[in-house]
Amino acid sequence: MGYIGNKGKIKAILTKHLERANGIANEKKKTNLLQKIVIAQAEVRKFADARETAKKIDCSHRPDALMRIAQEAAKVREFTTALETVEEIEIKHYQWEALSAIAISQAEARNFPGAFETARRIDWLTYRAKAFCGIAIAKAEASPFTDDALEIAEQIESNPEQMEALVGIVRIQAQVKNFPALLKIKDKVCGKEPKPEILSTIAEAHAKVEVLSAIAEAYAKAEDFTTALEI
Repeated sequence: MGYIGNKGKIKAILTKHLERANGIANEKKKTNLLQKIVIAQAEVRKFADARETAKKIDCSHRPDALMRIAQEAAKVREFTTALETVEEIEIKHYQWEALSAIAISQAEARNFPGAFETARRIDWLTYRAKAFCGIAIAKAEASPFTDDALEIAEQIESNPEQMEALVGIVRIQAQVKNFPALLKIKDKVCGKEPKPEILSTIAEAHAKVEVLSAIAEAYAKAEDFTTALEI
């Protein structure tokens, strides 16, 4: 479904589609159209309208629609709306996915207390780790000369997301030539006393190489080839 033009035209188009959806007898086709309308309304920041439209969707598909509204609200930093929408989601899986996106957006907006509070509400490891990964990278962007981001990354409970956070932190600190921090991350990854669980799978070993490669690349760009080769 496409929509162009000013707010008045957009509203008219969406209203027309909504009227059309209300007249569809086939539930599957009706649900598909309503879902598209919800996404369109959310994309043009008509969040209240989108939430009303979501109420017309059958209960099995409604959580996905509400999750998408919350995610779109978070993208434009309408965090109150995003969190209120999460409360309307009845299936936990969709709640957690939405909360993860909200936490990352809050961190990117430098609202770190809010981001931590939101992330801690997530009870599923995958989405909680993803949220803290995003928070760690956002913290590195905000404070590249502190250890704050590294401390957050160290708390991530999932090794793949932890390594993803470390790679992101490395690239940010490399841009500002914070080489002491890079070496500190190198020590954390290799470890003076290597942790078997970090290197227990091929995937995790590959992630470690990616972190170290990013550090070596940073030194090479700074023409410190001796250190780069040592890494």
